[in-house]
Amino acid sequence: MDDVKIEQLGGVVGGFSPTSHVHSEGHVAWSALSAEDRARLDALFAKGAAVNANLRYRLTRQGPGGPQIIEATPEMIPDVLLRSITTTID
Repeated sequence: MDDVKIEQLGGVVGGFSPTSHVHSEGHVAWSALSAEDRARLDALFAKGAAVNANLRYRLTRQGPGGPQIIEATPEMIPDVLLRSITTTID
């Protein structure tokens, strides 16, 4: 696996939608994650449950069969991923 991409969805009225000019995302190399964080992410991707929350994050990683994408709430995500997020305006 190469890296994990994290994108913020929701959380701000009118912001962080696919058509918004505000984008918050980050990337962390899989090899830079601790064994504990990798296990936590593996469990999240395996579970793949739907998330019903205003503030949530889309996580994407490359799996053996192509991209794997899930959504998770902040408390489900390792801090190292949350700290990697930067916000840009285009």
